[in-house]
Amino acid sequence: MPGKGNSIAAVEKNIIVNIKHYFDKEKKSSNKKIYTSKSAVKLTALATNLSEISVRRIMSEFNKGNDFSPPARKGSSPYAIDESIKTLCQDIIRSHNINREHISLRLLVGILNDKHNIEVARETLRANLFRWKILHGSVRRYTALREQDYVVSARRDYLIKKRELDNSNRTIVYLDETFINKNYSGSDLSWYCADWEEEQNLDMSYGPYINKPSGKGVRLIILNAVTNNGWIKGRN
Repeated sequence: MPGKGNSIAAVEKNIIVNIKHYFDKEKKSSNKKIYTSKSAVKLTALATNLSEISVRRIMSEFNKGNDFSPPARKGSSPYAIDESIKTLCQDIIRSHNINREHISLRLLVGILNDKHNIEVARETLRANLFRWKILHGSVRRYTALREQDYVVSARRDYLIKKRELDNSNRTIVYLDETFINKNYSGSDLSWYCADWEEEQNLDMSYGPYINKPSGKGVRLIILNAVTNNGWIKGRN
């Protein structure tokens, strides 16, 4: 029989049951002192090198169904979420990043439930996302726009003209401006897949580069005239 701490196989449990039944019969038919002074459970425990509690537990399991289930596997329990959901979560997060849309854990749980009929607790999903190296961090914005040729040409003409005027003795007045959106949006946090940094086939749009606008709504523009000596008074 297995030693302490080891699981008992179904075949071994059947042997223990047979031994217990043997001692039950011997106690009824024999007058030997060993059978009259000790119970069949104690004799079975001595014969199999098991504890009496283990023998009683096996007999109780046998009396309930006459069939033994295989012992449970030792080690860590299986993950609560199937590994196949990893790819699904990556696709959802990457599609939001490419479309410059914020994705939160609450939104991801809702999409899995509504569109894929997958119910999962929020904290369980959070733990598995970190295990899959799907991280939660700051959004990085990048400029994806390219200037057209006429814009580059106009800038060069402006700089050439500005250099000529700077070398003259004229007073040059500049119109300077700055602006801020009414509903300004600063730094943002979102989920993104970390494997894009290792995969050469994935560009940075698959990562945390959402590049969403800084804000929406009315834009406040501050305009003023300025020279080398500072702001022109009375012109703001």
